[in-house]
Amino acid sequence: MLIIFNHGYSREQATTFKASFPPILRLAEAQNDDVVLFAQVRNTVSLHSADHAGFIEAAVEFFHAQHKIPVERIILAFAPTCHGQLIRQSTETKIRRYQEIERLTQELRSPALIVLYEGDSYYELEDWRSFEITARQLPQIRVAKLDKHAVLNACPPCVHDSHGAAYRQEFADAYFRALLQPFIESVRARIRERGRTDGE
Repeated sequence: MLIIFNHGYSREQATTFKASFPPILRLAEAQNDDVVLFAQVRNTVSLHSADHAGFIEAAVEFFHAQHKIPVERIILAFAPTCHGQLIRQSTETKIRRYQEIERLTQELRSPALIVLYEGDSYYELEDWRSFEITARQLPQIRVAKLDKHAVLNACPPCVHDSHGAAYRQEFADAYFRALLQPFIESVRARIRERGRTDGE
């Protein structure tokens, strides 16, 4: 299985950004012989929401077409963002948020683990309600809501901004066994079941 880590973008590091993996994904690779990791390097001068989606789709298509990895063996891991105070957003930004989520609902084919923080600084949990309803019928997709206080227990310094929480070993210790490993095992089980069905 290939885990594609969908991280964010920093203007300050544009053209010099280096790929890295949070400890929770490193642990997934270390604990599972059939898991490898891939992080995209987005060294462009500017990046918009549509570009993020394009990078994800291009990565899935590349590994599927060039390396013959079945889509069901490609796991998308979406990086959690901040749980700071929700910033005032324009109507245009809110519409774009809904469009991004709607696009995921319609086009997401690979197994995906989407992690949401309570009080996210960009998305509101309510934004994901319709997506969650759809995801319940799609066993390859898991939406996990992390309680703000639980995240702070794993990252005490993250009082105002939890963006770096996922890069702490404490976060991996708190959520690998409870969240990521069960998801990997569920994907593996579906792969084996499909193999048995195809064998028949």
